[in-house]
Amino acid sequence: MRYERVSIGVVAGVVMWGLVLPPAQANAPLAAETVQPANVVYTFNKIRPGGIVRDVSPPTNRRMVLKGNWKRAADVNGAKKAIALRARSLGVIKRSGALMPKRRAFAVSMVVKVRSIVGDDSPNLAQIGYYRQKGQWKVELLPNSGRVLCRVKGGKGAATVRSTVSINDGNYHLVTCYRKKQKIGVIIDDAERSRDVITGGIRNPRKVTIGNKNLKAADDQFRGNYDFFSIALGRQSIARSVADAPSIP
Repeated sequence: MRYERVSIGVVAGVVMWGLVLPPAQANAPLAAETVQPANVVYTFNKIRPGGIVRDVSPPTNRRMVLKGNWKRAADVNGAKKAIALRARSLGVIKRSGALMPKRRAFAVSMVVKVRSIVGDDSPNLAQIGYYRQKGQWKVELLPNSGRVLCRVKGGKGAATVRSTVSINDGNYHLVTCYRKKQKIGVIIDDAERSRDVITGGIRNPRKVTIGNKNLKAADDQFRGNYDFFSIALGRQSIARSVADAPSIP
């Protein structure tokens, strides 16, 4: 199975990343890690079942490994090019150290569709780190309301912001959780909410995950579709994280 290549190049000093997965390279060795530029964006576009989503831009060849129960699903245009996950499923981005925001601005964006929220569950859309650990960012759904919560915890404290709208309506939505300067915020399509707060540097040895924090967590399981996922670090991170996101009809 082959993942389509997205934009790759250098634009105004920003390194852009793309994805492709030739079957013969599924188990190819990773290139040596190098020092990453201050402003980067990792885009996992056209995510589909198949086990591994690979970042083909040299030299990192970063991978997202899909674990658990995934299946093909209709994307924003109705084609079978997205993925849906069910109970005990998640995606894990290997070698996530370069994705750590530290003191930089960052934005995490995704195009998702909620299929269901079970009981009082708070499904995790994406995260790095756990609640009680020193550093974390997390994007989750609130039970009942279906609104999105963005949590950022750094060396100077933790803060959350909740979206003004719900995404639990059976439609695809573009979701962004971000931090820039002394502000954190969440954007659902064009509806933005933010607050002024100082969180400090974010450092955590855990890997970035989507859909759940681990395969054993029942009440954190997201049940729905992913059509796009991206992490941008540094300047203009919000705009860069959504640059290759599909248009939602």
